[in-house]
Amino acid sequence: MLYTPAINKALKLTARVHANQLDKNEVPYLAHPLHLAEQMDTEAEICAALLHDVLEDGTLSAHDLIERGIPEVAVNAVLLLTHEEGTPYLDYVQAIQDGNYGKKIPVNNHEAALARLYHSQTPAANPQNAGLNLDPIAEGARIARKVKLADLKHNSELSRLSIVSSRDIKRLKKYREARVILGDLVYKARTSVGSFSLKVNGKPYAFHVEKRLTSNTSQSHENNPLIEYVFQADVLPLEVDDKVEAVYYFGGTLLNYESNDAFVCTTYQKDTSIITFSACTAHKFAYTEEYPFQLQTRMGTYKITNDPIKYRFYPETHTIEYRLSIDIKE
Repeated sequence: MLYTPAINKALKLTARVHANQLDKNEVPYLAHPLHLAEQMDTEAEICAALLHDVLEDGTLSAHDLIERGIPEVAVNAVLLLTHEEGTPYLDYVQAIQDGNYGKKIPVNNHEAALARLYHSQTPAANPQNAGLNLDPIAEGARIARKVKLADLKHNSELSRLSIVSSRDIKRLKKYREARVILGDLVYKARTSVGSFSLKVNGKPYAFHVEKRLTSNTSQSHENNPLIEYVFQADVLPLEVDDKVEAVYYFGGTLLNYESNDAFVCTTYQKDTSIITFSACTAHKFAYTEEYPFQLQTRMGTYKITNDPIKYRFYPETHTIEYRLSIDIKE
């Protein structure tokens, strides 16, 4: 984590505001903003992560933060991140996604923000850096989205809790909806060969998508990258006997079906593309206590066989993973 005069001031402020505060597991709350700050890159992002709850939990105002030397864009981010009483939670998250300050009055001292960015010693704050937004209002909104997503992920980690209650599961489901709003989870992934979605007991279920481009090892079409999508579904909110069903249609001709210790793969050919869909698991079609789920069909249907909460300390054991690779031949 970077340390600048502004970040040191933010550290002192957050330590003062959260001094006697404990989280749900009776751990000092200060560990939470510090954890978020470690994931940030720029001075303004780190300040916003450290201070994201100080207006909500303390008596400070946005003006107080400015007077104490906190960057303008960080203050704007903290304003957006402050959940005002009476605002439904998902409406609050939607406002962060939209950059909608509502009745909150953001700092719009453009010249001051420019000066700070130009003279900051933080590497990523150089205005020559591609993608840097010098508008303090828009940049504050971008930072707020980044901090809120990190906040949601950390607060979704049930491994932080010694005992998980039904209220914790309900809160986890709410945070998953918030992550959908922020674009981190989706209900449907669209690819060049078709769409992919998940259903749990017939109802849509959100999942994370990562797209990768890798070098093609085939000499005949080495100039065409291999496209791979990784779909990951966290099963912690689910219960024993729930069914997770992969829903997809890629068309084409079935070429092959194979199974090994890590994958159950189905390969299709569609026009000039070779499509391989894989349901990934360390076990197949057999009950095991190593995971809370069991693969039931080669098409990617799983059944929850053990209480997922018991596996919360090991993310790889409570995450179902599917892979879709697209090899485009000339």
